Order: sequence, then C-alpha cells, then structure tokens
Amino acid sequence: MADRVFNRINIKRLHNEVQHQIRELIDSGILKPGQTLPPERELAEQLGVSRNSLREALRVLEARGIIVTRHGVGRAVRDVQPTGSADWSLTDSIEVITINEVLDARALLEPRAAELACLRHTDEEMREILDAAKDHSSWADTIRFHNAIAAAAHHVVIEQLINHQLRLLEELRQRDRYRSDDDAHTLTSDHLQIAAAIERRDAEAARSLMQKHLQQTHDSIDGLS
Repeated sequence: MADRVFNRINIKRLHNEVQHQIRELIDSGILKPGQTLPPERELAEQLGVSRNSLREALRVLEARGIIVTRHGVGRAVRDVQPTGSADWSLTDSIEVITINEVLDARALLEPRAAELACLRHTDEEMREILDAAKDHSSWADTIRFHNAIAAAAHHVVIEQLINHQLRLLEELRQRDRYRSDDDAHTLTSDHLQIAAAIERRDAEAARSLMQKHLQQTHDSIDGLS
C-alpha cells in the first residue's frame, strides 16, 4: 500500500466521512479484500480525525460486515467473493452477504420467539402483535411486528438479539433490496398468519410459519442464492 492513501477530513460528522472514504477506497480497489488497515493511531493521523471518531466509523463498518477484526493482526477489509449484480460496488456486495448472515441468525431465534410468545403472551401483548400485523406498508411496521413477538416471548436475551438484528437490517436497507415490490408485500402479509397462530396459542404452527416467512425473505433478497 502507498504511504498515504487516506485524505484528511475537516468537516462535521467525521465518522460518517471516515466511513465514506474507506468505502470509496475499497470500491476503487485501492483497499483490497483481505488487506489489513493501518494501525489505529496511524490511520487516525492520516485521516486527521480523533481516534474516537475513527473507532465509531470502524464500529459501523464492522457491524455492516465490511471490516473485520483479526486477532493479533488488526482490522482488515473482509475477504469475500462478490455477489449480486455485476454493477454493484464491492461494499454493496459485502453488505448483502451480511444481510444473509443476519437472516440466518434470525432463522435460529425468531421461530423460537414465536413459539414462546404463544405460551407467554398477555392480552395486551397479543393486541400489539395483531395491530402490528395489520400494518405492513413500511419497514417500521415490519420492525414493530417482529419486536412485538420478541417482547411477548418474555425472554430478555432473545428480545435483545432480535432487536439488534432488525436495527442492523434497517441500516443495511434490507427492504430496498427485494427483487420486486410484490415480494415485499407477500412477505409482510405473512404477518397476519403468524399473528393468528400466536393468538390461538398454536406453538407448532407459529414456529413453522415464522420459519417459512424467514426463508421466503432470504429467497426474495436480490443477490442471495
């Protein structure tokens, strides 16, 4: 790598500008998959930002799967094979891979959450699930529905993990990556069936419907196999 490939940054919201510059360097091929970034102190000096601003930027890039931390080596560009459309940037492609991995994690947690919600939901929680299932025009409605089920499961760790995964998918713009608007509508309409199974406390059906829903979500994301 050349001695200096990073440009000093001199404007507000520095961590966003740090992210932007690192993404551009990856997409332009100056930073390559698997390549290690300079040590934190050196990188902060090249960019002309505080280490706190740098750390916040790197935290976001790590959450998106673009940067990884290797024990004993440091931070590096994630070394993956590009996926998706040929005109996608490398960072877009990496983010779709991250979406796939988050969906894998959701497939482990949310069927169990639906099952527990059948057994543990209160009347008030059930009303929230049903109300949320009726509204599915936006990503916020989707988050509300899945978070309502997670809350009704009365399992603190599962609820926190699901909330975190949904926030990450929002940042990764999952809803913008469906192959068609019809796919998005079909997926969110599944919520009514899941809610009905939870209301009648049919744990087996709720679990199965949630598994099917998440698999269909995976299949509907552009660039996922």
